Amino acid sequence: WNGLFVLAGTPQDAQDKIIAVAEKTMMSDRAQALAAETGALVYWQSADEVKAQIATDIETLAGIEALLAE
Repeated sequence: WNGLFVLAGTPQDAQDKIIAVAEKTMMSDRAQALAAETGALVYWQSADEVKAQIATDIETLAGIEALLAE
């Protein structure tokens, strides 16, 4: 995963500013063009979506690990 993370306890107003700038930057034409040139997949997810995605990925990887251990 690639992403921006902040320390627990970071004030919400600071988080909101970081989120606004990061989302605008990642969705910019320049970032999208760079992604297309390099084959990267660039998209924006909220904190809740990221938590859910990471949990799903960990579950998937655990299943793969179990299959490989057989």
